Amino acid sequence: MAHPWDRQPDETPQAFTAFCVYRDLGRARSIDRAYQAACAQDRSQRRARSSWWRWSRTHGWVARSRAYDAHLQEVELQAREDEARRLGRDWVRERNQQLERTFQLTNRLVDRAEQMLSFPLAAMEKGEDGRTAIKPSRWKLRDAVAPLCIRFHA
Repeated sequence: MAHPWDRQPDETPQAFTAFCVYRDLGRARSIDRAYQAACAQDRSQRRARSSWWRWSRTHGWVARSRAYDAHLQEVELQAREDEARRLGRDWVRERNQQLERTFQLTNRLVDRAEQMLSFPLAAMEKGEDGRTAIKPSRWKLRDAVAPLCIRFHA
């Protein structure tokens, strides 16, 4: 599909080249500015030749340039939306990875708490004299409960 900013069937190569200079100046474009840009090496050229004005009228430079501006705006908007979608997917992926790491870590903490709960809080030992001594273990019940608190608060 041909776009309005493409070369028109009855447009000469010189007229199309002039249009491209005009079109690419952006929203601050004018026929005189385009002519000056095309004749950059000759600084004495201030006003466009009459052929440039005729080409502009004949080939609808203003409307074609507006269509090109709208196209560029649409392309830019699409690029922004694509980037926002990509960033959103990246964020969701990272969030899911973080949730998985948290899940794995809390499961390890629960496993550790279960292991600790399988050990007694105190050990009973018979001494050489035959008396029974109760020796407290090195860990306390709160040491096993702490990982569970983390699990249920996460």
